[in-house]
Amino acid sequence: MKKTMILAASALMILAASCGQQSSSQQDETQTQYYQWVCRQGDHAGAEIVFARRGDVFRGEYLDPGFQDFFTIPVMGTIDDEGNVTGVSATTSSDALHGKLSGKITGDTFHAVWLPTPTGTGEFREMEMTREKPSADITAEIDRHPDAFYNILYPEKSFVTFDSNTHAAGGQRSRVIPFLPETPYTEIAYGYSIGEWERRHVYVGEGAKQGETEFHLHIVESGMNDTNIYINGIVRLDGNMFRYDEKGYRFEVAVYNGFITVKTITGDLDGIKADGVYPAAFEMSHYVNF
Repeated sequence: MKKTMILAASALMILAASCGQQSSSQQDETQTQYYQWVCRQGDHAGAEIVFARRGDVFRGEYLDPGFQDFFTIPVMGTIDDEGNVTGVSATTSSDALHGKLSGKITGDTFHAVWLPTPTGTGEFREMEMTREKPSADITAEIDRHPDAFYNILYPEKSFVTFDSNTHAAGGQRSRVIPFLPETPYTEIAYGYSIGEWERRHVYVGEGAKQGETEFHLHIVESGMNDTNIYINGIVRLDGNMFRYDEKGYRFEVAVYNGFITVKTITGDLDGIKADGVYPAAFEMSHYVNF
């Protein structure tokens, strides 16, 4: 039986200070850690993942040895206190994911799994990756951007936009991607679709009144029991985030540059949780000689 929930409410602004605690996505955000992971052996040799971690979120690029030369995919996600990685690629212009990135970091080893979607990019890969130390020159450049991900891949080439329709390189892009956006408001809903099986989208826009923020969350899952959940309300941001409480389901939303994270605090929505990473649309990263 199809279960549809239409939930609408005014938001409850819950400051972490009010309960004497600090939310996990606010912890250790003053220090950014940089990681370069490389697979050196076996069928997956040549795979590389680089990302910067700020608190419990990361932003980076995935280079697959089976991709067309000089292309990588933007990736983003979260890392918990045990080193478990949960990530996704950016979406295409058609709202589809290239794939999902997961795994576990233990010391200087990353057991990484790349799982392409049915319409995604690449092949399934389960990789043992080791942490590499960037050169002194690259490290010095990374250190110049403490609150951003700096893309170190193919440093001898220009990092450019790419038009998937014409397959032509466009203008030069910055290798510096700040963690926080210039504004937390999104012009479109962030998120993704995986065929007809799963759709997850979130929107955080400027409200009608000063200081208000319009918030929408929509989750559709198909299966034995189809589910269609929609929440909307008016909230107030605390920096780049807020917590929302609806009928016993409490979760935290944080807006970053190019993606949004949702994390459950307590409860669920009729068995469904909104946890996850909701990316924006980016084409694959492209590197050329100018």
